[in-house]
Amino acid sequence: MDQAGVFNVYDVLRDQPLEPGKSPQWIFTSTTDRATTNVVQADGQTAFRAHRHLEHDEIVFVLAEGSRFRVGDEVRPVRPGDVLHIPAGVLHGPVIPETGRFAAFSIYAPTFDPEHPDRVFEEEMEQS
Repeated sequence: MDQAGVFNVYDVLRDQPLEPGKSPQWIFTSTTDRATTNVVQADGQTAFRAHRHLEHDEIVFVLAEGSRFRVGDEVRPVRPGDVLHIPAGVLHGPVIPETGRFAAFSIYAPTFDPEHPDRVFEEEMEQS
């Protein structure tokens, strides 16, 4: 992961295609002491579990057609170019049809540690 720099998200998707059975896939692209960027992709073959970040806001820039996105209690269609701002603590995630695909560029603030992700899944919240 680079500290900072210039990259093209479509090149990242092309160079690191989603492998069957490996959905979702987070590709961390840069980090500084204040924010982290990544490209995430998933398909409809594996459920993308709704989750929250307890310590991080996330801004999601949608790159691919064919999915909806849940933010809190609202689920709505999204398309390339849509931007979602998800405050810390808000349940969210794409809702992908079985034959669909989701890809997005996201920014976490503050810095996100992929080795110890701040990601609590919906079912884990229900069990506590």
